[in-house]
Amino acid sequence: MDPPSPPSPSAPPDPAPFDAAVAGAMDVLMLAVKQRALSEVQEAALVEWGKALRDALRENASQRREGKKEARAVAKEERMAKVHTTRAEKAEAKQRRTAEKRAAAEVYQEVKAVRGRAKAERKIELAVKHLWQLKPEGGGEAPPALLGADWDAVDYAASQLDAAVAARGDAASLVPEDCPAVEQLGKLLSVVSTLSDGLPSALRVDEVPGVMARCVIHDGDAVMARLHLFPAVGETYVHNHRNSFASMCLYGAYTHTIWTVADAAGAHHYASVRAADGTLGEPVKTPGALVPGNAYTHSTNKVYFLDREAVHTVTALDEGVAPGRLLPGALTLYVKGKADGGGEDGAPFKTRVLSEERAAIDADAAVADRVLEGEEKDRVLRCMQDMLRMAAAEHLRREV
Repeated sequence: MDPPSPPSPSAPPDPAPFDAAVAGAMDVLMLAVKQRALSEVQEAALVEWGKALRDALRENASQRREGKKEARAVAKEERMAKVHTTRAEKAEAKQRRTAEKRAAAEVYQEVKAVRGRAKAERKIELAVKHLWQLKPEGGGEAPPALLGADWDAVDYAASQLDAAVAARGDAASLVPEDCPAVEQLGKLLSVVSTLSDGLPSALRVDEVPGVMARCVIHDGDAVMARLHLFPAVGETYVHNHRNSFASMCLYGAYTHTIWTVADAAGAHHYASVRAADGTLGEPVKTPGALVPGNAYTHSTNKVYFLDREAVHTVTALDEGVAPGRLLPGALTLYVKGKADGGGEDGAPFKTRVLSEERAAIDADAAVADRVLEGEEKDRVLRCMQDMLRMAAAEHLRREV
């Protein structure tokens, strides 16, 4: 059996079919080598052909490796591109969701604000309606201006109380039964002053130095109504008033103490009578000891009535700046009857200032009340206005 003829050295082998064809060629080559049937020329040609085949195999393997490497690189790039695309899509989707949530939140806040304003308007309307209990003489509804919550409402309410007190005739004076009307006037004052531009600048403001500032909101035929601003100061002197009055605390608090004169061996105090113009007379040494009695904390929305015969002191509570109480001191609505009534002898009723020390009365007599103007007046009105607004907010929060 003749061995197969090797390919011509001049014709390089085709390295393409490397599977069955290469395996068959190798089998033929090995058979020929074993049989020693090749001539030297054929053997040399076969060796060359084998080398060419080997080189072709190596080249093919190298190309395969490069192809796989490139394929892996392409696959990796595709995976990374897909990852980047996915991340970008996720980030874009997240931004889109965030924008949608923000837009929804803005819409919600707008709706909430609109609802809040509507709710506040309903609360204010209800507050004014609930606060209004005084009616014009002869019955009927309150005038439309009242529900508009302007300053005329306060004037109207005060004038109705004034007319009710004046209708009592010669004995016209404030009585404990007027306290509910005073309370309603105080709450109405808080709401109206909050909704308006503030306390009218034309109101009269004066000061009792070291004691309080006063703002007259109504001065009628039978009733005077004032705002009293007590700074966080010490206790006032022991005194009574020419007229019985009612007081409603609008903001803050103070301690109200009733005093009596008790018989005690060797004890004495000094008493001074206040004249009609407000000046104090000469202190007179008087038997008896000044004894503090019932003490009462006059706090927001509380009302008390004080007869003109009672002597008392007021001490503003300095609680400092605390939640719900941003300003020190206290603000009250003070309403008094204007009729003197006179004493048993027909003379006008006299007010007294009492003290254990004469020097205290002399010091008080040396300081006169004074009317405030300009910046001083504006500062007091602003402070009162701030307190009234906080009082109105507290009232709406609790009662409506």
